[in-house]
Amino acid sequence: PCNHHGRTPPCTEALIAAGVSRVVVALRDENPLASGGAARLRAAGVVFDEHLLAAEANEIVAGFFSVPRRKRPIVTLKLASTLDGRIATRSGESQWITGDAARRAAHALRGRHDAVLVGVGTALTDDPDLRCRIPGFRTRPSVRIVTDSHLRLRLVSKLVATTQAAPTWVLARPDADARRRE
Repeated sequence: PCNHHGRTPPCTEALIAAGVSRVVVALRDENPLASGGAARLRAAGVVFDEHLLAAEANEIVAGFFSVPRRKRPIVTLKLASTLDGRIATRSGESQWITGDAARRAAHALRGRHDAVLVGVGTALTDDPDLRCRIPGFRTRPSVRIVTDSHLRLRLVSKLVATTQAAPTWVLARPDADARRRE
């Protein structure tokens, strides 16, 4: 538990004040500001156990710890392909080359990540929404990012039309058409 003042008081103070007798954690917060919580709880007579289900917890918080550990965000590539290694069928259809289970897994990835990125080709061909559609899975929508060097994304696309519900960033070249940029 944290042991520092930020936007809120330390969690350790709340636990001690509430009379909690035992605290169990999977992992310690690696932020140096949060250090000292275990010692403070133990000094107050609270039993402090750690490393319960640590491997599972490490997987869940991998994105949270990636920046302090690796100095970069965690990135997951999701790619669907046909048995012959293509990303579309012979007729050019790409939207339903996977089954229900794979689509649910893709939505779960969207729900666990802070951003989802697609190229403008995918945005133009598939007109994706890119929001997690698993009810109750995520309270804050992921940022949807489109790499679109020449600003070809249509203003009537789902990504543009739903920007009030979920933020959409468009990455373009600095010399992209000024009128389209506006």
